[in-house]
Amino acid sequence: KQSIDPAELSALLPTCDLVWTSFDCGQYLGHAAGLTIPEGCVHVTTSSYGTTGPYAGWRGGSMADWAAGGYLFITGDPDREPLSGPEHLCAFAAGYTAAIGAEAALIDRIRSGTGRRVDVSTMEAMLLPHQSTFSRTASGEPRQRTGGYTEVYPLTVQPCRDGHVSIGV
Repeated sequence: KQSIDPAELSALLPTCDLVWTSFDCGQYLGHAAGLTIPEGCVHVTTSSYGTTGPYAGWRGGSMADWAAGGYLFITGDPDREPLSGPEHLCAFAAGYTAAIGAEAALIDRIRSGTGRRVDVSTMEAMLLPHQSTFSRTASGEPRQRTGGYTEVYPLTVQPCRDGHVSIGV
């Protein structure tokens, strides 16, 4: 692990087009803590709950992301405890959402000459795959736990000769 001198890092920032940081428990993580990002940079931050708002100080993580995104309520056997989906799927959704935001902000920076702040929370990014949840609720048929699949893709566990296999399409 290399140690980065905070003064050297701060000196590099004015030359950057894009700065990407992580946030959890009400603070920036790693070397981002205490840095001042120049106004001309596009600054993208990813976190479970965002950098502002009532949940910004809460601790995130995979299970928290599944719960805050609403998927624990609808995933798993209806007669048992909820199940989370693949461990990093929520972070993946937040990552591609942040990448799209970063790209749009960089295009705007080229046009306007000014940087932008992009704050992506996993909780909000996980709303994107909920379109069927919203449409069902609007039609009076709220989603329930089905037991057969998570709400992000069909998933089943089947017995096989030497144990079980999980099949996700």
